[in-house]
Amino acid sequence: MPSGKHALSVFMTKFVLTAVFLLIVYVPRNYSRVQCTYGLAPTQINSAGCPTKGQLDAIFNQINSNVNSIISTAFSCLTTSLGSVKSNPANSCQEIYFANSSSQTGLYWVINSTGAVFQVTCRFDRFANFSSFNSNITNGFAVLTSLNMNDTTQQCPTPLKYLNSSGLRLCYKGVATSCVSLTVPTFGLSYQTVCGKMAGYEIGSDDAFQTSSTSIDSLYVDGVSITYGMSPRRHIWTYAIGVYQRAAVYSCPCTATGKAPPSFVGTNYYCESGNSGSSWSNVLYSGNLLWDGKNCGSASASCCTNQNQPWFCNRLNASIVGDVEMRICTDEATNNEDVGLQSFEFYIQ
Repeated sequence: MPSGKHALSVFMTKFVLTAVFLLIVYVPRNYSRVQCTYGLAPTQINSAGCPTKGQLDAIFNQINSNVNSIISTAFSCLTTSLGSVKSNPANSCQEIYFANSSSQTGLYWVINSTGAVFQVTCRFDRFANFSSFNSNITNGFAVLTSLNMNDTTQQCPTPLKYLNSSGLRLCYKGVATSCVSLTVPTFGLSYQTVCGKMAGYEIGSDDAFQTSSTSIDSLYVDGVSITYGMSPRRHIWTYAIGVYQRAAVYSCPCTATGKAPPSFVGTNYYCESGNSGSSWSNVLYSGNLLWDGKNCGSASASCCTNQNQPWFCNRLNASIVGDVEMRICTDEATNNEDVGLQSFEFYIQ
């Protein structure tokens, strides 16, 4: 299926060839050999029986005006209609944005890597400071999925369990030592950038990166792991939870005493704690929303210095096709620690 740019190129080629043909056929080079006076008044005909120079100038001016109008109309129709009809799908929401930067957020037709054509929601507003993550990230994202438990009509996705505590509606893991996995479908679309955000609460004694494993396929964090691919997984972003805001072995790395993340995580993570005390209990720390860059405490102040929080964006080394995976992980039983998720959003480009 040709893209909008390819379709425009084909159209313009055909148009130019047609215009040249018409000029050759209908504008003879030797006016003395033809009688091209149809529809002209006597004052518009010269001694050779052809239109006067003034009349020819008027004819060509009109042709030029019509040609410019046709080209302008065709270009406008082709670019603004990209993705608006099933017969002219785009390869991505970003392609639609490049064709028409005034595009509005809504449903658009796209074609995926298998040739399937379907509609996705494209978001064109600048919902995060993309350039601070990577200068190649622009507007134009496909919306994958979202959850907002503040909306009482929404339910926890399987296999997460529902928790209603301290006036909060949350989704939590609710099982013993493990990671619980949720697949975020990408509909077979090719993408190189993943963006999103997450909000949640600490439950119990989450230990950030102080776990028994440093493997991306295992329990490397108490928090949320976002990856793509399998065997091995590839890292996108991590939302970690430290046991305390104060400096401690099981706190976030920003406290200087907390364990650093595995090398595959790098700097692509956020870590916060909701516990401002000196000891922990198996309770929901409902007074401090995590990963929003606020209320980190003095010892964890550097955990809150990234102005992009809670948003993340990661531009991968190359374009890929494959679903995104979100895992909620803790390396101890749920009566010791868990993660209470309130909301999340995922986008690709």
